[in-house]
Amino acid sequence: MDLLIAPNTVTAEDADKAPTTGTPGYATDGNPITGTPRTPFPAYAWNAIQIEFKTVIEQSGLTLNRSDNTQLYQAIQKIVAAGASEAAVGYTPVEQGGINGLTSDKINIGNGSGGLSAYIAGNYYGVLATQNWASSLFATQPALSAEAQSRSDADANLQNNINDRVWKGGDTMTGALTIEGNTAGVVVQYNPGSPATDTYINYPGLASIAEGRGGEFHCQLQEHVGYKFAGLLSLRGSSGTWRYMSISEGARINDSDYGDVAYTADLAGCVPAATYAADFATSDNRVINLPYGHRIQAFQASVGDGTTAGSWIPFPVAFSGTPVFYQANSNGNGDGATDTDYWCYGATAMGMYVRPRNHAGSANIIVIGPT
Repeated sequence: MDLLIAPNTVTAEDADKAPTTGTPGYATDGNPITGTPRTPFPAYAWNAIQIEFKTVIEQSGLTLNRSDNTQLYQAIQKIVAAGASEAAVGYTPVEQGGINGLTSDKINIGNGSGGLSAYIAGNYYGVLATQNWASSLFATQPALSAEAQSRSDADANLQNNINDRVWKGGDTMTGALTIEGNTAGVVVQYNPGSPATDTYINYPGLASIAEGRGGEFHCQLQEHVGYKFAGLLSLRGSSGTWRYMSISEGARINDSDYGDVAYTADLAGCVPAATYAADFATSDNRVINLPYGHRIQAFQASVGDGTTAGSWIPFPVAFSGTPVFYQANSNGNGDGATDTDYWCYGATAMGMYVRPRNHAGSANIIVIGPT
């Protein structure tokens, strides 16, 4: 027997229930002659019949089996037999097996040399625990409570006797801790077993915490499983933001805020700041100092037109010798497409002549020479 298996069935919570109003009665197929309609068979009535059968079967200790249509009969037999046994002996007897997963093996119980003993299916299972037997081997609850209190009192006395300098698991140690002598110091450790490759493990570390103020500093070991170990220094400031410094195998020290740390070897190819300033510094934004004793000067100057001699143009800063390159051109102020010829000549360390073909006004000038 089993519950209904068909399309559109619902759970017990959604099953139709008997109406709360109406007069109970009996079903009829109807009578066309008298005009009596047939009685519809509602879902709640079908549910009621299922539940009645299901309850009897399961209360007898059986489990519903859709392939066995004799379960109601079996259940009634079991219930009747159990009632007869109870009536015969005057109490509810112990039944062997009868439930799925339990066997009906023969059980023998009796007093043996060691006490009340049991055999099941001919196999010895030992002495059954009795109150007298248990009391000779195990402590009672009051005795356990007294022992626990004694241990707690001893811990408290030890803590107080040496100025609160003993750490107790789960407690807080107060006062300073001093470790003297040639020892390993404070050791914190953890065995992760066999972690998966390419995962990260943060091992226990030491922490300094500004209680109630938000600041924390941690020192611990981190493992990138299968690759390398790294020492981590972690700082959280009052803003709540963490900053990390990693000292890793085969890599530079890294600062999460400022990147990799530089070393003195990294500075071997660098120029000291004083030398750089002496070589390249200038107070005139028209002058650009270059390496290897060169200088660029880029500026504007007013020049005459082609009908007069060239204009003498002094350089913003004097060179140490004659320039190696110089050029002038229109800056686009009122010139035409053909007004681009400029003649530069007579250059010295101090300046040069510039003569345009037919232009008067401002010109762009670039000069390169020795500093």
